[in-house]
Amino acid sequence: MTQAAYKHFATTDSQPSAQALFDKAASLHDDFGGSYCILPENQGQKPASEQNTGEILEQGFLPKSGEFYVMQFLDLSHLDEMLALQDRVYADLPDSEKNFIIPKTREFFEKHLTSGHPIIGVVCGDQIVAQSIIRTPSVTDPKTGMTDMPHLSDLPVDTLTIMQGVLCDPAHRGNKLMQGMVKQWLSWAGANGRSNAVAEIEVRNHHSWSVFIDEGLWLVSIGHDKSDGSNLYNAHQALPEDGRIKYKAIKKIGEEFTNVAKGESFTTCPTQDLQQQKALMDLGYACRGWDKSSKTMAFTKAQP
Repeated sequence: MTQAAYKHFATTDSQPSAQALFDKAASLHDDFGGSYCILPENQGQKPASEQNTGEILEQGFLPKSGEFYVMQFLDLSHLDEMLALQDRVYADLPDSEKNFIIPKTREFFEKHLTSGHPIIGVVCGDQIVAQSIIRTPSVTDPKTGMTDMPHLSDLPVDTLTIMQGVLCDPAHRGNKLMQGMVKQWLSWAGANGRSNAVAEIEVRNHHSWSVFIDEGLWLVSIGHDKSDGSNLYNAHQALPEDGRIKYKAIKKIGEEFTNVAKGESFTTCPTQDLQQQKALMDLGYACRGWDKSSKTMAFTKAQP
C-alpha cells in the first residue's frame, strides 16, 4: 500500500465497522496495490469486562495473499465461524499431532465470552482465519485452564493473563497471524493491569512455542497432561503496563547468545532432550531462545 493510500485509509473513519473496512479495502487494493500494511493499533482500550464487543485492534493486508484482514475481539455473533475454523484446523492435523489442540464446544465459547474473557480473532472476508482464547482469572473466577504448571499458584491469580487455543487456518499460514495476536494480547493485558503472561504449548509444536519466545516469553517448566500423555512447555513472562517485554529472543547460538547472556549463567540443550531441559528448569534456568538450524535451545539462569 502506498503512503497516499495509507493516509486515506487511516484517516477517513476514526473507528469504522469491520464491513466498512472490508469494502474500503477492496477499492484501495485495486487502486494502490496490496502490499502489507498494519494500521493504528489499540484505539481506545476498554476494561476487560467490555472487550467482547467486536473492537478492532488492527487491520491491514496479509503479506502473502494481499487479502485485507481485521484483527478484533470476537463476540457471540462469531460462534459459527469460530467453530468452523476449529474444524478446519483439527481436520488438517495428522493423527500424531491431533493433541496439539483441544477442541472446544459451542457451550465453552459461549460461557467464556459471557463471563467477560476475550477472544482475539483475525477476519478475512466472511471467515475467521485465526483466533486465540484469553483467560483473565480472578479471585471469584480463579480457573486458569493450565494443565500442569509448577509454582503457578505463587503468582496472584488476578495478575494472570493466559493465552490458549491458538488456531491459524492452514490456508493462511505464513502470514505471522499468531505473532500479531500475541503482540495484541500482551499490549491489551498490560494496559488492563495484568502483569503475568502465561501459556502452555505441546513440546513438539515448535511453530507455536517459538512464537511465544520471539515475543519475549520464556519457557520456564515442563508439565504433563495425563489425559493424553503429552508433554507441555509452560511459558511465562512478567508484563510492564505497556505490554512491551524488554527481552529479545536468542535466535542464533554463538556470539549473539554470548553477548545477550553476558553476566548471566547460560547453557544450551538440544530441542529433543526433554530430560536435560527439565533438569535445567528445575535448577532455575529458563529457555529464552532457540537456534532453528542447529535445533539447539538457549537457557539462562535469570528468571522472568
